[in-house]
Amino acid sequence: MKGLGSVIAITSLGRGMGRRLRPFSATLQAMDIVFYHRPDCHLCEDMARALAPLAAELGVTVRAVDIESDPDLEARYGLKVPVLVHGDTEICCYRLDEGAVRRAVAAKKARH
Repeated sequence: MKGLGSVIAITSLGRGMGRRLRPFSATLQAMDIVFYHRPDCHLCEDMARALAPLAAELGVTVRAVDIESDPDLEARYGLKVPVLVHGDTEICCYRLDEGAVRRAVAAKKARH
């Protein structure tokens, strides 16, 4: 996901652990969302750009995972990227659904 340095900070967590996509203004993290993507995917780059300010606003952690780094993930998602997931629940795919992300965060807060 080259070219996104001005939008998000990406730090490697090590092989098999994905990457953490951390908005610059994020502080305390209340929820973890997994962002499945693949390299050179313009839809992935678009979603990352749109997601960064929303994640910062909502105070969520976004963990970016390149599906090409794991054969099981590549088989599971194939061309169905980008995908946002929380736990076992798919929030949205291909394009950011801001309303779905907000509902997922609100549901998590309501349970705690």
